[in-house]
Amino acid sequence: MTLPASPAETIVRIWERGRREHPIDRALTILSLLSGQSRGELAAMSLERRDAQLLTWREQLFGREFPGYANCPRCGCAVDVALTVDSDDELDDRFTVQVGSRRVVARLPTTLDLVAVAGLVSVDESSRALVARCIEDGGEGDRSAVTDEVMGAVAAELDRRAGLSAAAVALACPDCAHEWQLELDIAEFLWREIDIRAIRLLRDVDLLARRYGWSEREILALSPTRRSFYLELAS
Repeated sequence: MTLPASPAETIVRIWERGRREHPIDRALTILSLLSGQSRGELAAMSLERRDAQLLTWREQLFGREFPGYANCPRCGCAVDVALTVDSDDELDDRFTVQVGSRRVVARLPTTLDLVAVAGLVSVDESSRALVARCIEDGGEGDRSAVTDEVMGAVAAELDRRAGLSAAAVALACPDCAHEWQLELDIAEFLWREIDIRAIRLLRDVDLLARRYGWSEREILALSPTRRSFYLELAS
């Protein structure tokens, strides 16, 4: 995967479009503008593969380490977080589960599945609907043989196979020693970084355009080193 010729301009384009979108759609926008793949192709990709691609692009844009902080839910103490995340290059989107004498065929969920269940009211209802969509063969040649036992077995296997799409970090508070799990949503984390970087870039454009009369495209095409140098001169 190679970054576009002007990563800064691409970041601003992602931000301009993504700030008006639902988080589900933002992930597709990020990938489509970075990779050039169609949104339809990306939407049909498993969430694990989607997040693996997001992770790869994030490493190229911002580096391998995930810096941040979290507040302890017990005492409110700020806890610095710095971690790295690895993806599984040997992903298998489809799998089988043995339920009694049945051999159930299922697959990992996709963005299309998330969209399909997004309007359901309760978490339990949406979770059940998501699992049902992922079952391709209930063990008797079709999907109609999906029983509660089959649903439970497939749901358990989906949980077991969930990696990047269900990443969590174990944290401990240095003040009160409280321990908790912090969910890490790769797509949301990357969007926050893009949001911060895009706003900073546009402020740089404003300053340099006023100082030198350059266009937005010319300023964003500058390397980070040259842009930083001109910003120091302009300020």
